[in-house]
Amino acid sequence: DGKQYRVEDLGSAHGTFLNGNRVSKSMPLKDGDRINVFDIPIAFSESDTPRISDTSQFSLGLTQGVTMTPLPPTRTSAVGFSSRLRSLLDITRRLGSCLVMDEIYPKVLDLLFQMFPQAMAGEIQLVDSQGKLAPAAMKHGRDDDSSIITRLPIDLEMSKQVVASGQPLQKTTESGSEESVLDVSGSNVICVPIIGPSRARLGAILLETEDDHRVFSDDDIELISTIGIETGQAIEFARAHQASLRMDQTQRQLETARQIQFRMLPRQQPKLRGYVLEKYYAPAESVGGDFYFWDSLPDGRAMIGVADACGKSLPAALMIAQFATEVRHCLATAETLKGAMTSLNQFVCALDEGFI
Repeated sequence: DGKQYRVEDLGSAHGTFLNGNRVSKSMPLKDGDRINVFDIPIAFSESDTPRISDTSQFSLGLTQGVTMTPLPPTRTSAVGFSSRLRSLLDITRRLGSCLVMDEIYPKVLDLLFQMFPQAMAGEIQLVDSQGKLAPAAMKHGRDDDSSIITRLPIDLEMSKQVVASGQPLQKTTESGSEESVLDVSGSNVICVPIIGPSRARLGAILLETEDDHRVFSDDDIELISTIGIETGQAIEFARAHQASLRMDQTQRQLETARQIQFRMLPRQQPKLRGYVLEKYYAPAESVGGDFYFWDSLPDGRAMIGVADACGKSLPAALMIAQFATEVRHCLATAETLKGAMTSLNQFVCALDEGFI
């Protein structure tokens, strides 16, 4: 532009990428930048002697005009080492702060697409509670929303092999093969396992490229395998966090149930001449199946009852809660103690489970 060199994408189908990031507007270039124009990787330098020593990139010198020297098709890495390291650190940082399961998977795919400009399809498949693989996130095309699952999985059989073995796999499909989801040319698919800190195989990550000149390299496989481990760690941490939240919620609910159960017990002691009554109630767990009741009768006598439901904790407590309501009803409506006990006995005998 007269002052500095810039790169701009004018609406190309496959996009232009600067240092692994898609160019959405005119961007200034600096010495050492890497540009990817579809399947053409370019190293930008402001002098005839590029700072970048990576011979797998194309050379672009701009002091004496533009020169581009194509290299033969090789198994080149997606971006330079420093950019890949930054991306890996970015993934570690983002996943380390994510505790919501559904937010992890789209983040991983979006970051992988930034690291590998040649990637045109990606999936994360997880092992469900029945041991079957199911897609958790998909990205088919660089503008696709990775949080919406709208297609069939790329290669479930390949994912099954990876999960079973715990080792990454790579497969190249020739042009015209019906196995590929991409029909423009042949494709190269890499699949790595998602492994948690517990060594559990949680699923698989798949990336696919239609670029015949830039298939995934051995370094790419190693890097994506590392991301699979990072993803597994994030998943297990998120699951542990969710389990902790559920446990906290359960504890709060049990504490509320405990308070309700204590309110079911009589608060005032009956006045009985010649006697002093004391009470002590301590369930073995948060709530229990024990119960006592007492009341003063008009003729000066006192009515005292003690009950114990079979079992412990919440099931026994629920049974006693029903029983406490029935006790009050029977004692309030029966004409004699015998009649009240007969009604209570019929209630207990009618219980579907357990006894009191």
